[in-house]
Amino acid sequence: RQTVPGERGSIYVWVKPPRIVHLSNVREISARLSAKGEVMTPFDDEECRQAARWYRDNGIDTIAICFINAYVDGAHERRAKAIFADEHPLCLVSISCETLPEFREYERTVTTCMNALLMPILGEYVRLLQCHLDALGIKAPLYIMKSGGGASRADLAIENPVYTALSGPAASVVGAA
Repeated sequence: RQTVPGERGSIYVWVKPPRIVHLSNVREISARLSAKGEVMTPFDDEECRQAARWYRDNGIDTIAICFINAYVDGAHERRAKAIFADEHPLCLVSISCETLPEFREYERTVTTCMNALLMPILGEYVRLLQCHLDALGIKAPLYIMKSGGGASRADLAIENPVYTALSGPAASVVGAA
């Protein structure tokens, strides 16, 4: 937001990067919360079911759900995730209230979309790695390095793979320490 590239940070010459998710793949749900977490427009289960069916019918199997002000109360996002589990059970769903429950819709949405993008990639990697470890007879639990220098159980890393981004440089710092 504050580091627009170019001389003197001119927004007039800055070219916005392409969208992470093409606008044609975005579906809106009319549920709304105020900034204080008060319900302004109630969540409509059927409206969400229609969206879930649209994604299923269009072969979109990884979804990011980001509702305005969900960082205050994630009940609507959690309800939408449950509906997707019913209507599109093979779909991987990332919700912003679990991925990055912070103020600022842009940052929360981009992080949640990146998380959704990485879920099938890291999930397949961990599955193959675990199969290889099992074949070698290694019974130790599998942990994945996080970008903050810590480690996470593999099953938790699959749910929030965005936290593993840049874990290589973090691992080198931790290892050197």
